[in-house]
Amino acid sequence: MSAYESHIPVLEYIFARLNPTRILEFGMGYYSTKFFMNRDIELTSVETDYNWADKFRTDCNARHDIHVQPCDEFQVPVDIHLLFVDCNPLDVRRVCVQHGIEADVRIIVAHDTEPESECNYSYNKIILPDGWERVDYMKNTVWTSIFSSDPEVLRVMKEFCS
Repeated sequence: MSAYESHIPVLEYIFARLNPTRILEFGMGYYSTKFFMNRDIELTSVETDYNWADKFRTDCNARHDIHVQPCDEFQVPVDIHLLFVDCNPLDVRRVCVQHGIEADVRIIVAHDTEPESECNYSYNKIILPDGWERVDYMKNTVWTSIFSSDPEVLRVMKEFCS
């Protein structure tokens, strides 16, 4: 499995066990965006690169909305079930996760969270309010982390990541 797709097992498990239907994706990718587009969900993708976003427009359907703008400036709606963060520039990923926490998104999934990447992403600077936890999926070289305050989400993801 390549580093670019190392988050897919986490997303597959989340969809199998928790069934989110309203997704916000910060940063479009061949693996995540196509994964989401193959499901019966409402998907909003925020991408910073017009040319990159254009690669996905031909496969869009009525349930997929694409915004090209800085990810950290996009307002996270309060009715999002899952926020996926894998955007550029790298240093805004932490800000995007923090915005998801502030919007009380049930499930936040962040890619590239291994300790070696902390200098680029600063995930260690995320402020977790009381009741929020981070669960790390460390079965690949590139980690994927789940942030949530929902007891069911935390139980399910701790089971999967152990």
